[in-house]
Amino acid sequence: MPRAWEDPLKRSFVSSPFAQVETTKWAIWLLMLLSAALASAAPRMALGVLLPEIVQDLDLSLVQVGLIWGTETLTGIVASVLGGSLSDRYGARASLVTGCALAGFFGVIRGFAPNFGFLLATSFLIGPFAALIPINLHKAGAQVFPRSQLAIANGGVSVGMALGFVTGAFTAATYLSPALGGWSQVMRLTGMVSMLLGLIWALLPRWTGVAYTAARAARTSMQASILHVWGIRDVRVISFAVLGYGACVEGMLGFLPLYLRDVGWVADRADLALTTFHIASMVATIPLTLLSDRWRNRQGFLVLGSCLLAIATALVPLLPGATLFVAMLVGGLMRDAFMSIFITRLMESKGVGPQYAGGALGLAMMGLRLGGALSPPIGNALAVVWLGAPFLFWTLFCVLPILVFVRLPDLQPEKPALSSMG
Repeated sequence: MPRAWEDPLKRSFVSSPFAQVETTKWAIWLLMLLSAALASAAPRMALGVLLPEIVQDLDLSLVQVGLIWGTETLTGIVASVLGGSLSDRYGARASLVTGCALAGFFGVIRGFAPNFGFLLATSFLIGPFAALIPINLHKAGAQVFPRSQLAIANGGVSVGMALGFVTGAFTAATYLSPALGGWSQVMRLTGMVSMLLGLIWALLPRWTGVAYTAARAARTSMQASILHVWGIRDVRVISFAVLGYGACVEGMLGFLPLYLRDVGWVADRADLALTTFHIASMVATIPLTLLSDRWRNRQGFLVLGSCLLAIATALVPLLPGATLFVAMLVGGLMRDAFMSIFITRLMESKGVGPQYAGGALGLAMMGLRLGGALSPPIGNALAVVWLGAPFLFWTLFCVLPILVFVRLPDLQPEKPALSSMG
């Protein structure tokens, strides 16, 4: 009988040609990347760059804008923990079908919003299902790829997120909105794409034979998953640290398009600044993730990523004109590499592994989303004092991950317990 920790792909070699197994693995990697880009990141960033248009159309205040931007994150907080535990119980694939399909469905409905209340309600409903997507993409990667390729699996999801952020930031307001007839049609389009990806995950064949049967017995109940990961100190500490990172990055990215327009930038140039941030992230994610793997140094990269984001956010209201693009390059350099590396470090924590990856990621994402939900409306409200005040407020949040990750030890990953994608 195969041991529980063995990679199901390796066990499949008994009945499958090596080339076929490798092709299947990388095909799933590509689907993970596309799902991260088009079902998770692009709809989120499209909303960000379309907020100025929505403000004009629905006559919203800055605080209402902060609530719209933050509510999707807020409702994803509890869903992150429950969704992570559900994936430990029912598998990543089933959770991805649910997340992509229902986040897309409510995204389409959001495209019909006639007022602030309707827009807020639909954004509220999107949150729990959108929260399932990144958690289960990383869990799927941990289940399909062997331990030695964990960093590249997480890096692929992070590259997909960066690609989606670039796509949403560059196309939504500048090209798609004029072409389709407004922000509401863009919302409907991104929702339909997410639903299509949910269908593709639904049609993806389950693992068969010995690998799937052996893994099925290792599935964990929701309660056991939550209690287990909560008892792991590294998981609690990392979840607390990324609260500060999420508060800074979500606040800054949500307010930046409005800020740049208020200081006189034209729409195309303002969107290009945001695109620059995400292009830097997309280009640097895989190299930096692989370097952290090669040097066995997660801690140093996490401190560096927090410092770069803090510096960039603080410089936004201080740099004149085109020099702001320098801050965007600096801040974006490690945005998604940070995500990939902290998730890899989380999975390497003693007692986690692929079997409890969903629960651990759920707890960490709860911290990340809590910061991202609370900081935008509070920071936006400070703009009445000085337009640059929100950026300095969000910079302070990055002190938290810097202080925590400086003291967090690097670990050699333990041999994990493996479960099926479901």
